[in-house]
Amino acid sequence: MSCLDLLVTNLRGLSPTEFIFKVENFTDILEAHSVYNQCPEHVPGFAKLRELTVQYKVALVAAENGGKDRNAQKNDVREEIQQGIEIQGHHMVMVAIHRKDMSLLDGVGLDLKHRSYAKNTDSWNPRIPLEFTVARGPETGTVIVTVSKIKGAPSIDLQQTTGDPADESSYNDMGVFAQFRFKVENLETLKKHHFRGRYHRGTVAGPWSQVQSVVVL
Repeated sequence: MSCLDLLVTNLRGLSPTEFIFKVENFTDILEAHSVYNQCPEHVPGFAKLRELTVQYKVALVAAENGGKDRNAQKNDVREEIQQGIEIQGHHMVMVAIHRKDMSLLDGVGLDLKHRSYAKNTDSWNPRIPLEFTVARGPETGTVIVTVSKIKGAPSIDLQQTTGDPADESSYNDMGVFAQFRFKVENLETLKKHHFRGRYHRGTVAGPWSQVQSVVVL
């Protein structure tokens, strides 16, 4: 594995709904990030990726009406977004290496392929959440996630898969949440989703919770 190949940037296996959710979450994090919200000319930033995502949504609707040309256009736009995320991912890693601060890769909306956490130097001892539940949300394509509170844990890592929950490589990083009860939107409907969460503070993270599964309506 290349030293730049630290982030999971290949989103080709996601459904269109999951892909859009992932990219929109990623661009929101990019825009708010104090380091990565500004990019060199050759690196697609949050504005460019958002623009392409809008184009992809339009192309999806057009492709539903049939036609090889429209379907090809949809695939072309998605691949451009995919390539942009790969370029942005490499850029993020290079910045973190240059600054000698790998914690810059935490909570960026893309999961780390191999995460090595710093030794915990304070009294906080992360553990498996005593409560981790996922229930269908009030709106279509949503779920409500509830995690038991723990002293010293300011955020929750959330991962999701519609594949085999026993396959570590199948999970998608859904982001870092500051609340202990929150709603996840834009999920693919009429499909079983598997979720897991863990406590996260700085470069220290606890073990993953038990997997919770729900059919999203």
